[in-house]
Amino acid sequence: MPASVTSDRISIVLPSSLQGPHTAGDFAKDGGRSDWCRLLVAVSELADSAWLERFWNEPDRLVEENVALKRGNRCTVSLLEENCKQFVIKRYNLRSPRHTALHCWQTSRARMAWIQGYRLMAAGVPAPQPLAILEERRGPLRFRSYLIYEYLPGELLWHQIRDFPLSKEETDRLVQAFGILWRKLEAARCYHGDLKGINVVVGKKELSVIDLDATKFFRSERAFRRSQRRDAARFLQNWKDLPQLQRQFAQEMGFE
Repeated sequence: MPASVTSDRISIVLPSSLQGPHTAGDFAKDGGRSDWCRLLVAVSELADSAWLERFWNEPDRLVEENVALKRGNRCTVSLLEENCKQFVIKRYNLRSPRHTALHCWQTSRARMAWIQGYRLMAAGVPAPQPLAILEERRGPLRFRSYLIYEYLPGELLWHQIRDFPLSKEETDRLVQAFGILWRKLEAARCYHGDLKGINVVVGKKELSVIDLDATKFFRSERAFRRSQRRDAARFLQNWKDLPQLQRQFAQEMGFE
């Protein structure tokens, strides 16, 4: 279980062996502290961060004042920088009264992304480390939530292939690297849920997955295979205008 150090307002959670809390019950039990309106949990390396206090008091200003990576109806994503380190902050927005009514009783999306991020890391799947979450709440009801996670440097796979002139050897290496990532997801029985070129980061040593909002793990092999086929179809659809590359990916993934 992660050890924790708690102040009046900020709960610092130290993940043991990068596992993190895996269930909502573990999440609260392992150091989550909240008042009637908010819950903040952060890993220990952020304890002295100058903006952690701001994250507690004015998270929207952190989102709006920093470099925008995405401005959408579903979520808003910005890039933070402190002491030459970069982090990503993601706000899960409320889209409509109906959407709020349907989701306010459920586990927040930030909390689910935190849990799945640590599960992926524990399974050896390259993914950004979750660093902090903040939930807006009223008793048992959940409203907006925020997630801060590690920024992974590198190009997105979509842009790496489409925006840069690559040799056949370089393309082959990228396809093979994606095959390694795909087999790691398969070994973990992990369904990404939105697997496409803009959700895969090409790092110096390996490829990583990002955007874990729809990620699920399966105990049943049969249920996993059904979902895995959906991941494969979504990913391969990205390359329909590049049929040779699409065939390469399909072969590497075991779908041709």
